[in-house]
Amino acid sequence: MIAFEAAREADFERLLALRVQVMRPHLERIGRFQPERARARFREAFDPANMRLILVDGAFAGCVSLATAADHLTLGQFYLAPTHQGRGIGGEVLALLLAEADAAGLPVHLSVLKESPAARLYERHGFIRTGDDEWDVYYERSPADAPGLIVTDAPDEAARRVIDEGLAGHNREHAGYVDGRPLAVLVRGPAGGGTVGGMLGRTSLGLLFIDLVFLPKEMRGHSLGGRMLAAMEAEARRRGCRSGVLYTISFQAPGFYERHGWREFGRVPCDPPGTCRIFMSKALTAG
Repeated sequence: MIAFEAAREADFERLLALRVQVMRPHLERIGRFQPERARARFREAFDPANMRLILVDGAFAGCVSLATAADHLTLGQFYLAPTHQGRGIGGEVLALLLAEADAAGLPVHLSVLKESPAARLYERHGFIRTGDDEWDVYYERSPADAPGLIVTDAPDEAARRVIDEGLAGHNREHAGYVDGRPLAVLVRGPAGGGTVGGMLGRTSLGLLFIDLVFLPKEMRGHSLGGRMLAAMEAEARRRGCRSGVLYTISFQAPGFYERHGWREFGRVPCDPPGTCRIFMSKALTAG
């Protein structure tokens, strides 16, 4: 049976020893274990008002803290003695703490050392990764009755449809119509070959968006890019667009767009170092 007991100041040394025992192998792996630092960091984080002893069948098994902030709970200092690891106890303790968070209607925040096996435990209990720094990964878990979040690089078609149709409905409510359409100018290979390059974009609510542009090296420098851009702009005008928007990367083609009347209105640094994304626009006057 798992139970909690309030920690006291007198428990500090025992809990520090547990933290060092649990964390030392992981910190040595990244060259960050120093006994003085371990003591200082635990001393800074140790608050008996938030710290609990974990008891299993009445015997000491570990510790955990759960601190209340204005709009969330922070879970930390979660350490189980090695003799109690690998038995499902960590999951049971976490489930009890999350039940408290759900009852309070508050999300739970925490951080784990990068490459820590504890991350898998938290992910199984609904925590999602929200960021990281040099050493730690940050997680958040919403209350059980709150909308859940999934981070993915492969949204399915049903998800795309929900978002696309929901946004279209919102736009229709406020603009009175929906006119978003794809727009592409494709370049075919010689003698009826397949597509070898082109421009991909879209038009919506009076704006042309140019998203992707590619031409093979052997086709560059022969005015083909200018012809593609002119065709894109002409079709956008025909659809009633008044302006166009795009971004390019500093090592791509900002000069090309400038020569065709596009003007920079902002830039954001990106990788590799020294590179930036350049945002450009152009008024599409009738003609």
